[in-house]
Amino acid sequence: MMRRALLVTALVAGVACSSPTTRRVFEGPDLPQLVVTVTTDPPALADGVARDARFRITFDDYPDPETANFGPLLLRSGSGNFDAVLSIDLVGRAILIQPRTLLQPDTTYEVVIDPTVAALSGRVTGRTISNQFTTGGSTANLPAPDPVPWKGDDGVATLLASCQGRCHSVDLPSRRLRLDFVFDSSGNPVGADPNDPAFGIINVPSVGLAGTIDPLPRVQPGNSARSDLLRKVLGGNHQEEPADAPPYPQMRVDGVRMPPGGVYWTDDQSARLQRWIDQGAHPDL
Repeated sequence: MMRRALLVTALVAGVACSSPTTRRVFEGPDLPQLVVTVTTDPPALADGVARDARFRITFDDYPDPETANFGPLLLRSGSGNFDAVLSIDLVGRAILIQPRTLLQPDTTYEVVIDPTVAALSGRVTGRTISNQFTTGGSTANLPAPDPVPWKGDDGVATLLASCQGRCHSVDLPSRRLRLDFVFDSSGNPVGADPNDPAFGIINVPSVGLAGTIDPLPRVQPGNSARSDLLRKVLGGNHQEEPADAPPYPQMRVDGVRMPPGGVYWTDDQSARLQRWIDQGAHPDL
């Protein structure tokens, strides 16, 4: 009888010591809030923001494309929302809002960012952010960016081929991926095929993310932010090899940042890959 009483007392004490919490199991300390800056591209002209300007939301971390949607992000004037296209500049750590039509002259527009907009590291804004801009009457007529070639000395194929010194080659196709892109004097491919359904890059699922809740293609034409290849040259999963130095950003992909060894791509090199993907990832140009 005494034994049963002790058991009941222990159970009650256990319940009394526990308390409800919203923190997930194994979750670490709270992350710092995202620092956000909202600007226009181009900057305001003499009479105000250009009517063909786009709005740039820049973070101090890499934005999560899954949270960059209408609703959490709005461009509005008065009580009405303005129709626009949302895109991600992952290298520039920014979300871009491109109006589909010219903005109205001499009108105040507001960019609203919801607290749920997040970075790939899990950081959030934590509050609603609102910035206002007033248009002028002129346009900037910005030129479209030059297309990034696939072949040639300045092509993406040459840039990616530099990653196959120790892996991703015909001799060592690590993760079933080949990046040994080689061309003959006529420009015909004699090495890896970017369209190969197993060892290629275009619309080929990432092996390391297979079976996860957020699988990614290696390259998704037109959508660099959801292309595993771009994320791998910007960062990786820094929890897999915490001793790896120098530290690199969390990009919600498997493995370490590429290429390994700490000699990483420059922002200009990463931006070329990003533009090539966003321009359609054409391997024949």
